[in-house]
Amino acid sequence: MPTFLYTGIDSNGYACIGTRKAVSEDSLSAYLESVQISQFNIFETMTDTSRGMYSLVNHAELALFCKQFSILYSSRMPSIEVVQLMAFQSTNKTLRAALNEIYDIMEEGHGFSETISMYSHIFPAKIIYMTMIGEQSGTLGEIFDKLSCYYEKQAGLRERLYSALAPQVILNVVMAAIMAFLMFFVMPRLRGILYDIGHELSGTTEFIFGFGNAIGMIVLIFAMIFVVSIVLLRLYFRSSRSKNSTWLASFKLNAPFINYAYKRNLTAQIANALSILLGSGAGLINAMEVVTPLIENESVQESFTQARENIRDGSDIGEALEQVGIFPTLFIKMAVTGDRTARLAEMMEKAGEVADEEADAAIERMTVIIEPTLIVFLGIVACVVLLSVMLPIIDIMAVIG
Repeated sequence: MPTFLYTGIDSNGYACIGTRKAVSEDSLSAYLESVQISQFNIFETMTDTSRGMYSLVNHAELALFCKQFSILYSSRMPSIEVVQLMAFQSTNKTLRAALNEIYDIMEEGHGFSETISMYSHIFPAKIIYMTMIGEQSGTLGEIFDKLSCYYEKQAGLRERLYSALAPQVILNVVMAAIMAFLMFFVMPRLRGILYDIGHELSGTTEFIFGFGNAIGMIVLIFAMIFVVSIVLLRLYFRSSRSKNSTWLASFKLNAPFINYAYKRNLTAQIANALSILLGSGAGLINAMEVVTPLIENESVQESFTQARENIRDGSDIGEALEQVGIFPTLFIKMAVTGDRTARLAEMMEKAGEVADEEADAAIERMTVIIEPTLIVFLGIVACVVLLSVMLPIIDIMAVIG
């Protein structure tokens, strides 16, 4: 059954997009009419719309795509021609297929931002919304240049995390496998040998033996729970349900260790988008209206919308932004100063840079903490394993001697 992409206007008058499998376009048209979606456009897609554990296009590939798009678009090449050229030279099959389809849809008269928004299963929300902002402000080339820097940072950060944590994780997995082998094969045989020669384990050896078995069983259980949890969480985060999850939005804002970096990341996104729109001549209220869909956290989005309405009603910008609950004091002071001196766009750009740096520093600190923690845990497990094996062997050697 083919998969179709569609755009339209829902019953509340808002633009909507989606994907759906259907027997034919006529069948999908009947369905869209039944759910009160009007003015719809339907396009068949050959790209994989199902979300798995991994992104169809990784951050390094997105960084290269954004960089190349920025260079080509800044050379005065029309966006449709840029898409065609990017599709021709892309090495990622999924990205190439999507760009070819985007080109075909744009040939029918649809805009780039409208078309790329249908491919939310391939392009992150940040790219989709920033593309909309770029077209509205006339700064698409500049925006894609900034996006390339952002995804280069993300790719570098992931590489550092993997290089730091992967060896430790692998060592812990190997240790768990060794412990399982010792528990189920080596330990019972050692105990059996001691009983066969008529020697009972000493109190210390019996304690270490039992303690090792208990620790081993706990480690194995936690290892299985950890692996299953990671798989399930990854699948959930990649699912469409997680986008509208209230508890997940609240968890990201309040969870220890990650809430600081997450809030700074949101702050940077909002500040960068506002600086671009304000710099292109948009008013503060209009800029905030455009930026609101860019906010990926539903709770923060609602608070930001309320702040926008408060500013519209005449409230002080500092008080309104403070009620959002995620912005640091420096960001609010810079916003107030920029508003008073008519340099809000410049201040937002600087505030975004500061928030980006703070988020990166927070993630680096998390990495520094996690790596030695895994090493210490590995050392404790190794000591328990060695004692559990060596003490019975010593007892056997003493009896034989």
